[in-house]
Amino acid sequence: MNNLGPSSFFALPALALGLAALLAVSDGLAAVTVDEFPNADSVTVEEIERVTVATNGAYRAEIEYWSKMLTKNGCRSGRVIEFDYSARLSETELVYVGVIGTNGVERAIDLATTTKETTDNSSADENIYDPLDRHVTCTVPDLAIGETLHVKAVRSTSGGRIYGNWSGVAMLEGGCPILKSVYEVRVPKELPIRRKALRNPLGNVTATERTLEDGSVVHTYVATNSPQMFREPDMPTPWTVAEHVRLSTVADWKDLSRWYWE
Repeated sequence: MNNLGPSSFFALPALALGLAALLAVSDGLAAVTVDEFPNADSVTVEEIERVTVATNGAYRAEIEYWSKMLTKNGCRSGRVIEFDYSARLSETELVYVGVIGTNGVERAIDLATTTKETTDNSSADENIYDPLDRHVTCTVPDLAIGETLHVKAVRSTSGGRIYGNWSGVAMLEGGCPILKSVYEVRVPKELPIRRKALRNPLGNVTATERTLEDGSVVHTYVATNSPQMFREPDMPTPWTVAEHVRLSTVADWKDLSRWYWE
């Protein structure tokens, strides 16, 4: 998920969930060592994405992750946090970046001085330029081996790409080992999930559903101990071959084709 988002939606349990996650991360950090993960430059100890969907397809996603640095290469990569978004469709904000030192003390990074936003020109070679395509970069100073990067971000939209519908994809496997990955989506009773799939399963995912008093449904996927994915020459796009979850409120392709036709 972190290959790249305070909500009234989770207002009641937010503090408890945050403390529980923090305790779990603290317990897991000591077990993450080079001896335990000899092929990894870093290890994602825990990552969480909680999505709240509105009746019109708009959503708010809260993203948080902890990644421990094991090598110089891991630190080099971890020192630069990047994400892209389209201002035409959404808003994305890097809310917090902190570093947990080897002494267990967490220091906050000053986002005002370390973060910059620019136009994303990655499609210029294809003669495509859109000033609303944005690229955000945060530079983390003095990140050292054995330290843990702690990141929070929020992503939101004012409406679905197809009005009145929502869909989402969450990666549960990536370029480093992931000890725990949580993907949680809450949809209103007026806009239920109609299609869902776990692609390229590794046998390490637990899926649950629970209905709240207001009729909304919370879909939760928890992956544990996802192994590191290694890139191969000419392999397909990683997200198509790695373990991931797909959810949608669209029933089938006919709904999509009808929308395009109209």
